[in-house]
Amino acid sequence: MSQIAVSVFGLSALWLVMDARLSVRRWAVVLGLLGQPAWYTQLVIHEQWGMMPVFVGYTASWLRGAWTLWCRPALATCRASAENNQKYTKMGPPEQKQHP
Repeated sequence: MSQIAVSVFGLSALWLVMDARLSVRRWAVVLGLLGQPAWYTQLVIHEQWGMMPVFVGYTASWLRGAWTLWCRPALATCRASAENNQKYTKMGPPEQKQHP
């Protein structure tokens, strides 16, 4: 079962990472990370300790992708929102125009 998971998640992630659209490419990271427990299960069950550096490398790569494609943009959005809120607080609310 874990071999199927490694194949499905790994090949799906590989397919998505090659897409031209960033909105699709970022989901490759999610699929890649979802496949990592299956990789680890295979390593432990079959005692393939020589594959451990490959597992660690793939995990580190997928985590780097998660940071680059998911976390960093989210932090930038939060910072921009916080800066806008600070400007709004310093300036006060916009004046309401009175219509006759």
